Amino acid sequence: MFEVVDAGSTSTHDAVAFAHGAWLELFAQRTGSTGLPADLAGFTATYCRAGACFLLARGSQGEVIGSIAYRPYDGRFAALAVAPKAAPRWCVCMCNRTCAARGWAVRCSSACNSTPRLAG
Repeated sequence: MFEVVDAGSTSTHDAVAFAHGAWLELFAQRTGSTGLPADLAGFTATYCRAGACFLLARGSQGEVIGSIAYRPYDGRFAALAVAPKAAPRWCVCMCNRTCAARGWAVRCSSACNSTPRLAG
C-alpha cells in the first residue's frame, strides 16, 4: 500500500524516521554526521508543497517498508537548461532489505508518477 504523506498526515513522523534511518545506513559513515539532513529537518516545507511528494510504502502489517520522493528541480547543475517547474528532482528511493531486488523501484516510481502532484 502506498501513502502520500501530506502536511497534516499522521505519518510524517514515520516518513522522517524511515528516511533518516536509511540515510544513516547509507551516508552517515561517509559524511561523519548522524544529524537530520536539511530536507528531513524541514520535511513539511520540502515535501508537503506544490511540485513535491513523499510516498511511503507499507507492508501487510502496516510497517513502513520503503519510500520515494520528488521535489522541484533546484537548478543544481548549471549545464542543464531545465526550468525548476519543468521537471521533478527525484530523491532517493529506499526500501528495507526484505524488499530489495523485488521490483521495488519500479512499483515506487509508478506510484509516484501517478500522484496528482506529478501528473498535473
